[in-house]
Parts: sequence; C-alpha cells; structure tokens
Amino acid sequence: MNKKHFKMAIKIFFVMLLLVLGLVFLSYGILNKKYIDITYKENKSINYKVYLKENKYFEKEYLEENRTYIASLINYLDINFRYIIDFDEPVNGEYSYYIKASLYANKSNNEGGYYWYKDYDLTNKEVVNLNNSKSFIIDRNINIDYSKYNRILNEFKKEYSMQTDGELKVSLIVESNVSGKEYKKEIDLSSEESISIPLLLHTVDISIEKSVDSETKTLSYEDDSSKTVNNTFIAIGSIVSLISVFLLLFLVIQVIIKNKKNAYRTLLRKILNNHDSIIVNADFASLPNTDDYDVIKVTSFDELLDVYNEVRMPINYYQNKSIESIFMIINDGVIWEYRLKKEEVEKNRK
Repeated sequence: MNKKHFKMAIKIFFVMLLLVLGLVFLSYGILNKKYIDITYKENKSINYKVYLKENKYFEKEYLEENRTYIASLINYLDINFRYIIDFDEPVNGEYSYYIKASLYANKSNNEGGYYWYKDYDLTNKEVVNLNNSKSFIIDRNINIDYSKYNRILNEFKKEYSMQTDGELKVSLIVESNVSGKEYKKEIDLSSEESISIPLLLHTVDISIEKSVDSETKTLSYEDDSSKTVNNTFIAIGSIVSLISVFLLLFLVIQVIIKNKKNAYRTLLRKILNNHDSIIVNADFASLPNTDDYDVIKVTSFDELLDVYNEVRMPINYYQNKSIESIFMIINDGVIWEYRLKKEEVEKNRK
C-alpha cells in the first residue's frame, strides 16, 4: 500500500468511526427511554332482588336474581351497585358518582334504535376526595319503582298509537380525576355499569340483564427528564451521522475521481508488472524511425502478445512524457506497434 492509499484508508476509517459513534448516540436516544407506569384494576358487580306485589302464589316477598319474573307481579327492584378500583401506587385527587335511569321506547320487531328516551337522575352527584389512597370503593343501594316507569311508557304508547318495546336502563356512573405518587399525569377515568329492565310486558316472562366489564389497565408516559436527555442524544446522533455520511460520500467521490485520473497509470502499471519478463524498457530517444519498416498497428496489448508468441522477440517499451506509452516488436523489417494513450484511456473510463 503506497502512502496515498494509506492516507485515504485512514480518512475512511475515521469517517466510519464517526458514523458508528453517531449511530450509537442515535440508538441510545431512541431505545433508552424511561417510562412511568401505573396499573389499575376495576371490579364491578350488580346484585338485585325483585320485590313482588301481594299475591296468593309466592310466599316470599321477593325473588332472587337470575330468574324470570311475571311482569304484572313486580312491585319494585332493590338494586345494589358495587364498584372497586385498585391502583398499584397511592393516588390523590377526587372521584364522583351518581345513579341515573334511562327510559327507552324502542322500535319493535328487532328493527333497532328507539322512538324516544329520557334520562332521570336518581341520586345527586357525590364527590369524594382521595389522599394517598391506593383504592376506593362505591357500595350504593337504590330501589326502582317498576310500575312508575311502566306507566310512563304505556301513556306514550297509547298517545301515539304505536308498537314499541320498553326498556329501563339503570346505571352507576363513576368519574375520577386522580394522579399517582410517581405517575404525575392526571388519570381521567369514566366507568359505567348498568342493568336493563324490560317494560310494557304484562303477562309474559321477563329477564333482567346486567352489563359489567371488570378489567385491568396500564397507563404509561415517557418521563420528561428522560425525554430531554434522549432528545439531546437523538439530535447529536442525527447530526454526527449526517456529517459522517456526507464525509464518506465526499471521500468515495474523491476516490472515484482519482481512479479516473489515474486510469492510464493503473493500466500501464498492470501491463508492466504482468509482463515484466518480456518487456524491455527503452529510451524514448532511441525510438526507431518507422519509415524504414513496415508498420502494423494493433489495437490492444493482447494482440501484441499474440505476435510475441509467434516471433519470440522482446517487446520494446518507450515512454512519451506520461501521456503515451509505445510498445513495439521489431522483426525482419516489420514493426508491430501498440500505443497506450492517456487521453483515450481516461475518455473511455468516463
């Protein structure tokens, strides 16, 4: 390796080292993110009893849940909502809850949708403060006058003379706005658990459906202090990587340009090194006068080699000021000549 090649190799090595350093900074900024998490679990449950009007058939005054009920015997429903939420770290803030009823005059024949509905607030909104607590519990009981809402829908049905199915949806609405000891962002929680009670059914059995969906969730965000550091590393890594890529491209272009400029010398060196045993270096001043010979010009050095293999005469090499190299075989008044011209070689390389 000559001195110029060694210097170029050193430059490329340092540029590649700079690129690796930039990529290390960049990957550190992207991958070394610190997140703050909080996990909470909601447990929801609804229990109810169906109290009956006085009748001569049922001895108990109420029936337990998960039964079918005769609509005309229902007096009221005793419903108990229970909501529990547990956090994996203490939280501060407040939560609120209330119970509402939604009365629906639904479209019949499984058409979907409703003709009319109305919401009724059954309790006032209660607000409870939390101070360094990992959980809170809501345990609330309410009685629903079945006949009252059944009567309202019957009046609506008679007034507009339409076929409609009735439904009363009783829901516990829970809302909270808290933040953790480590998890500093506000956690907005909205939860609803409900029970659906069919209406406008007189002698047909009815079934009561509950909607509860207990679940565990994890919230996460990137730590602001970590984010600042990581963004700094990403910025430095991006700048260093871009600079190193541009420098590498610049060096590659330099190598390409130099190779184009040195194409003549490279090709000449290859010929001289590979065929040193049959080439005779001659002084340009001793170049023979071709007027005294029959001159045969060949277009490549390989053709000149073919001549050498036939006549077994040395190949004379004349250098003309680094712009042209002349190779000749002289035998019996004939000259076989090949000229390697710098201008033509560089033109062909471009």
